[in-house]
Amino acid sequence: MVGPEGTRSRPVRGYIIFAFAIALALLAAYLMREILLLLYVSALFAVVLSPVIRGIQHLHIKRCCLAWAPPRPCFSSLPCPRSCAICNH
Repeated sequence: MVGPEGTRSRPVRGYIIFAFAIALALLAAYLMREILLLLYVSALFAVVLSPVIRGIQHLHIKRCCLAWAPPRPCFSSLPCPRSCAICNH
């Protein structure tokens, strides 16, 4: 839309607001960079270790003619100590 002086005021104003919003988002990301890095690394570990933990959960070990499998709650809080009440060690 052309303004009274023949300038395009509305689109330019939108670009300026968009630029300020991007700058504000980048500033917020910079200030929270340690938290964002921690979230990224923990998500990466969760994705990488998920198949390993699933494989251990499906592992069956024969002991004294009984099939034994690691208990599921033990893997929800790795590392699990030997005297864990949840794992019944």
